[in-house]
Amino acid sequence: MSCPAAVSRQAICFERARPEDLPFIAKELARLKLDAEELDPTQFCLARAGDKIIGFGRLKHYQGICEMASLAVLEERRGKGIGQEIASRLIKECPNRTVYLVTDIPVFFEKLGFKITDQYPRILGDKLKTFCAQAASNPVVAMVLKLESPR
Repeated sequence: MSCPAAVSRQAICFERARPEDLPFIAKELARLKLDAEELDPTQFCLARAGDKIIGFGRLKHYQGICEMASLAVLEERRGKGIGQEIASRLIKECPNRTVYLVTDIPVFFEKLGFKITDQYPRILGDKLKTFCAQAASNPVVAMVLKLESPR
């Protein structure tokens, strides 16, 4: 995944995470009860306002699938399109024609074209049964986005 190094949108820079960003990301993931397994800065696209990280998300690649995960925007910055911009950038960088995710806020991802599915790779089923079911306050669903053309 490549998140352009210095693309600005209304004084917000979208870029790839750096190793020194991981402590903040890990702290926020724990606070929000999101997937913090095997953090790798090369997986993350983040949004910065000045020197402050205000949002991030990542693509995880395993067993031939692409999963969007760990998408978060700081509460005071929500509702301004930052999460949608991060998600759109991650989708564009997915090498597969299909992107999966698990979430307890499907309405957000439906705006990006994701559909709730009951057919998903086993690894996502395992995630639904364990991590997400324990962490989420709302019901958790698997979602899929089938891209029109190869990336």
